[in-house]
Amino acid sequence: MICAQNSRRKACRWQLLAFTHKLVELSEKAANQVAASQLPSLVSHAVSR
Repeated sequence: MICAQNSRRKACRWQLLAFTHKLVELSEKAANQVAASQLPSLVSHAVSR
């Protein structure tokens, strides 16, 4: 019984880790997309000065 609880807790922890990893990946992708879309306007703004 204790062993089953332990393995379940481990599985839960692994799922949580995988989930947070996915979240980090997604947020990094989003940040990259935002940066990529913002960059041209920033560059042109800096050049026009």
